[in-house]
Amino acid sequence: MDKQPPAELAPAWVVGDYDFAAMVCEDHAREFATERGLVWEYPGTTEESVNGYAYAVVYGGDYESDTPDTCAGCDTYLDTALTPDGVEYVRDTYAPAWWHLWGVESAGVIL
Repeated sequence: MDKQPPAELAPAWVVGDYDFAAMVCEDHAREFATERGLVWEYPGTTEESVNGYAYAVVYGGDYESDTPDTCAGCDTYLDTALTPDGVEYVRDTYAPAWWHLWGVESAGVIL
């Protein structure tokens, strides 16, 4: 893990075909789409194709993770929601200086 947190999390994208899927940053999503000859249907999504797909993940949408997501192409931290287990993972694994990136707060101590 880096010693210093990034200034912000990068927008998350999902790319894949019908055999695999990966979380990536926007640059790698666009690279994937270009390599596969995908056509952009709307901002943030390609049209249906047998060659694959690319679409932006909306924070707080249907996707949640048990750990912070990083780009499969460059390890950039991605802006995705965390499950309750993911929040605990961040508290246990990352220094408090990182917590704000995922909206994680101190757990509080009950005596």
